Amino acid sequence: MAMSLTAACAASPGVDVEDATRLEPAAPSTDGSVTTTSSTVPTSTPAAEPADPVDQTGSADPGAPPPPGLDGVGDSLYPALGNGGYDVQHYSLELDVDVDQNELAAVATIEAVATDELDVFHLDLEGLEIEEITVDGTEATVERVGHEVVITPDQPIADAAPFTVVMRYLGTPEPIDDPAIPFDTIGWHQREDTVYVVSEPSGAMTWFPSNNHPTDKATFDFAITTDSDLTAVANGVLDGIEEVGGGQSTTRWRMDDPMTSYLAAVYIGDFELRESVTDDGLRIRNYFPPAFADDLEGDFELTADVIDFFETLFGAEYPFDEYGSIVLPFSLGFALENQTISVHGLDATDPYTIAHEIMHQWAGNSITLGDWQDIWMNEGFATYLAYLYFEERGLTSDIEPVGMYAALRGGSIGPAEVPIDELFGLSVYFRGGMALHALRVEVGDGVFEEVLEAYYERFAGGDITTEEFLDVVDEIAGPDAVGVLDDWLYGDELPAFPD
Repeated sequence: MAMSLTAACAASPGVDVEDATRLEPAAPSTDGSVTTTSSTVPTSTPAAEPADPVDQTGSADPGAPPPPGLDGVGDSLYPALGNGGYDVQHYSLELDVDVDQNELAAVATIEAVATDELDVFHLDLEGLEIEEITVDGTEATVERVGHEVVITPDQPIADAAPFTVVMRYLGTPEPIDDPAIPFDTIGWHQREDTVYVVSEPSGAMTWFPSNNHPTDKATFDFAITTDSDLTAVANGVLDGIEEVGGGQSTTRWRMDDPMTSYLAAVYIGDFELRESVTDDGLRIRNYFPPAFADDLEGDFELTADVIDFFETLFGAEYPFDEYGSIVLPFSLGFALENQTISVHGLDATDPYTIAHEIMHQWAGNSITLGDWQDIWMNEGFATYLAYLYFEERGLTSDIEPVGMYAALRGGSIGPAEVPIDELFGLSVYFRGGMALHALRVEVGDGVFEEVLEAYYERFAGGDITTEEFLDVVDEIAGPDAVGVLDDWLYGDELPAFPD
């Protein structure tokens, strides 16, 4: 996610590094906004009345393997998200959407494998009316407790056995409040004849049932039925559009690489497709509001070059079949890196934000965080490595180390130990980014790139914790380099600017 990070840096242009540590902490905003990437401060947008805040209570022991059927996976910040006892392999989502009325009628088919014998198991779904749930074709007993759907199959599911859940559900999806996102609601939204999804961290459960934690990644396919004069966009590769009568059509998308639930996304509205192909044959598909399409096509021309840079940096090809961006016909105050289809508000199409979201396709999407408290490994990486693109190309960037350091104003929280209400605060983006800058200064460009290549080679397609990254650094660069990172990631005091 990219919020108003450029505004934070721009607030202190030309600040001398030695003076930066003496700046007073910035006063908290009066509107609840966070000053953290793109070009404007996040602002609330008109939306449906949000559902109750996501419940973060839970009995899970953080770090412990989840027992069978547990309503949570033991995440240190979100103990009630995700579920134990199974591993989802694939989601098939059939979504019939009335955009004008903001009504959804859906069938979710979930293919999973049990990781223990299951007498009962959970899915995460907030609101919406469940019409029926079957497990392996037989109707199951269902109880709802908050956002937990508690399912008791007709027969216990054996350990290691594959099983299929089919849920029919309907209603008006409502976005929810999340303590990590003080400036907006998250999940499914309808606004100005447009349906859009922004789900990080917990909002996926507002529109489909899931094992709602980043560590359970699965493949997806989408069948979106809506009015034929609207464009329906989702993750992955377009599989076709079929007229189904009554002025409606079904658009099918397929995401063949595993994806975490918060990156799944659907966009329905009036959009114009602009396509291009990289020198290596990667298709880039961008969707723009028609009134802004020509200008936005120019804004996003750098996409292919940014992808080429990151492929070189990691020594690895772009991790998915296609990439693209969708720009909504209004301001959001942020952008979000949904897998293969980043979403931008009209106020978040500056070059740095575009590069930031592309970077996430490697760091955050292909390699997913293992615990929400490891969020700096998404945002710190995207913040600093996007800056490296501008440095390498000799371009002007709104984000640079001196500006990041000055924006921290002499004090911050170690980004590897943030509380939930600082999950998208400046420490995660800027102190996390500065940790990588300090590592690069300590070990030099060659070893720094070796660390990045080893990090990506070992964890691509999976998830990672801070401790696992530090193990890579220790192996490649040694204990002194780990000590530098420890100061930035865990220290109470902001370290001196690295030089």
